[in-house]
Amino acid sequence: MIKMMPLMHTQMCTVKSAQVVARKKNRSESLHEVINNATFLLGDKLMKASEAMMEVEVQMLKKREKNVDELEKFGTFSEIEMFNALRKITNDSESVITFWILKEARRENWVWFMLDQ
Repeated sequence: MIKMMPLMHTQMCTVKSAQVVARKKNRSESLHEVINNATFLLGDKLMKASEAMMEVEVQMLKKREKNVDELEKFGTFSEIEMFNALRKITNDSESVITFWILKEARRENWVWFMLDQ
C-alpha cells in the first residue's frame, strides 16, 4: 500500500492540475467571450451613432441648399448682400438652424440683422 500512495498522490496531482488548467482555460474563454461581446456591442453603438450623425449632416446640407431660394424669395437683397448673407448663414450651423426655425415672416429681418453684425 505504501507504494500505491505515491501513485495515488501523483494521480490526484495530475487531476488537480488538469482541473486548474481547465478552470484557467474556462476563465480565459469566458474573458475572451466577454471581450468579443463588448466589442460587438460597442461597434454596433458606434455604427448607429455614425448613421445618426450622417443623417443630421444630410439634413443640414439640404437646408443650406434651400437658403439661396429662400433669400431670393424676399427680393430685397442686392446680389452682394445675398452673397454676404449666404456666407454668414452657412458658415455656422447654428445660423442655418436659426434661419429655418424662425417663422418665414421673421427670416428677412433676421438676415438684415446678420448683415449688420
